[in-house]
This record gives sequence, structure tokens and C-alpha cells, in this order.
Amino acid sequence: MHFGSTERPISDHEQARMAKAAKVANNTATISGCSIELQIQKQHIERQQSEINSLKGLIMTLQGQFDQFQQQRAIELSQMLGGGPTEKG
Repeated sequence: MHFGSTERPISDHEQARMAKAAKVANNTATISGCSIELQIQKQHIERQQSEINSLKGLIMTLQGQFDQFQQQRAIELSQMLGGGPTEKG
């Protein structure tokens, strides 16, 4: 008595359908992976943009303080020189 395999051979058509399904599944997984990666990159860019905006605000504050310092220093120097050119007409 001989016991054979209970599986029937897969036809070329079925193999082609399985290969196509595997390719579609692989492409879907690739697209899904790219989508997730893009979302991560978007979040990273948003964090960096927020940090850039904070730095811009800090730079503007420092520029304003520097301008005030320059004006105050010019007044002090003028006063030290006895009126200097800024008070002469």
C-alpha cells in the first residue's frame, strides 16, 4: 500500500496569482512603511520649525537689547565728552 501526498500540485495559473498577490502585499507594505516614515519626518520637521521659531524670538530679543545698549552707551559717551557731537547743532 502506497500513501501519497494529499496536496494537489499547484497550477501555473495559481502560482502566477500567488506571485502577483505576494507582489501586491509587498508593495502595500512598502507604501505603508513609507507613509509611516513620512509621518515621522513630518513630526521631526514640525519640532525643528518650533525650535527655529523660538530661536528667532530669542535673536529678536537680543537684537532689541543690543540696540538699547548701543543707544545708552552713545548717550553715556556723549555725556563723558561734555556734550560731544550729538548735542552740538
